[in-house]
Amino acid sequence: LLFRKLLSDNLLQQNAKVLVLTGDIYCLSNDCTVDFPDAKDKGQQAYCRSKLGVNWIYFELIKRYPGIWFNLIHPGVIANELSVEEVSWFMKSMLISCEAGAQVTLICSTSSTTDGLLEKGAYYHNVYGRITLPSNDNSLNQEKAG
Repeated sequence: LLFRKLLSDNLLQQNAKVLVLTGDIYCLSNDCTVDFPDAKDKGQQAYCRSKLGVNWIYFELIKRYPGIWFNLIHPGVIANELSVEEVSWFMKSMLISCEAGAQVTLICSTSSTTDGLLEKGAYYHNVYGRITLPSNDNSLNQEKAG
C-alpha cells in the first residue's frame, strides 16, 4: 500500500531504492493458495506461502518498474515473541537477535546505488550475502505467480 501511494503521488525518483523483506522459509512451499490439506501445520504453511507470495510480487515489481532499485532481503530468523513460542531448544539456539537481523537490511538501505556494493534486483541473505536463485526456484515460477 505504501509503495502504491508513493507511486501515485510521484514521490519515487528514478533509481529510488525499495527493499522487500522475505524469509528463506518460502522454499518449503510451492504455491501461494489458502488450501491447507494438513491442518497440523497451518500457521507455518501460511507463513511459508506468504513469503513465496512476497517473492512473486517482488519479481513482478522489478519487471513493471525498471527505473526503481529493488532488493529482496532475508534478515534471518529472528528471536521474538512470534518465533520463540513452542519451539525446541535446538531451534531457539539458531535464532538471532533483532539487532543481528537488522544488519543486512541496514547495509542494503544505507549503501549507495553507485558504490558497487549492491546489485540492482539482487536477493541478499543475512548469512550468505548475495544469492543467485536457481532457475527452478519456486520464486521464479511465473506460471504459478500468475
